[in-house]
Amino acid sequence: MMMQIEIPCGKGEDAYIATIIGKELRGVFANAGGSFPTLKGKEGEARVAAILALGGVYMIMRRKNGRFNDGLQGEAALVTYNANGAPHAIRRFKNGKLNDGAKGELAVLQFDHHDGSKLVYAASFEEGKRIKALTKQELVSYPVLGKKKRINKFSPRAV
Repeated sequence: MMMQIEIPCGKGEDAYIATIIGKELRGVFANAGGSFPTLKGKEGEARVAAILALGGVYMIMRRKNGRFNDGLQGEAALVTYNANGAPHAIRRFKNGKLNDGAKGELAVLQFDHHDGSKLVYAASFEEGKRIKALTKQELVSYPVLGKKKRINKFSPRAV
């Protein structure tokens, strides 16, 4: 059964909520001090990363003042995962509107839903308006797939 957990992140004006949706998340917290010592004492994004590493996560959403918004360190506002833990979709937002990341990351990355190994769509956005969608040739050469790097720091595996 899918469950949802909300984790407060940041402080003061920078505060936001990270919502994790996945399977059997109740057991993760029930056993946080025993079977899952990696969660003990972790807060905010550190806790989000630790839960993601345990598996079973379907989606992570970050919202500030009720609107989608990237995290303080550039964590994508919306990430959905395939059953194998690879990202299926990554969306970056600023103040509730699709927007490229602070470090120049494209606002929209869409991977195949089978194993997440192929980038099938990517686009640049500013203030919610699409600036450019990558061509098929650009998708193949996009650096996310050309290097053995994680897509973002919450990606459970390199692609």
